[in-house]
Amino acid sequence: MVSLGIINQVCSTEIKKENGMDKILLTPREVGKITGISANTIRKMCKDDPEFPSFMNGSHHKISRAGLEMWVEQQCQKVQSLKRA
Repeated sequence: MVSLGIINQVCSTEIKKENGMDKILLTPREVGKITGISANTIRKMCKDDPEFPSFMNGSHHKISRAGLEMWVEQQCQKVQSLKRA
């Protein structure tokens, strides 16, 4: 599970286009640059978190940009509901 500190950081991060292009699939390194979470943590999430929007392409993790955006929104909503409780 991802810590609340990491989720708060991601919630304040807008997922931006890379070089003006909207890539559909991202690498853990690219997701790390976007979110501020280390690529190693992203790889661990790919491996351990079944809700994280990733899959293996050969021996490489790929993360869906659209899935990542939805996942971030869901995590932000979870954090907000915990703050209200």
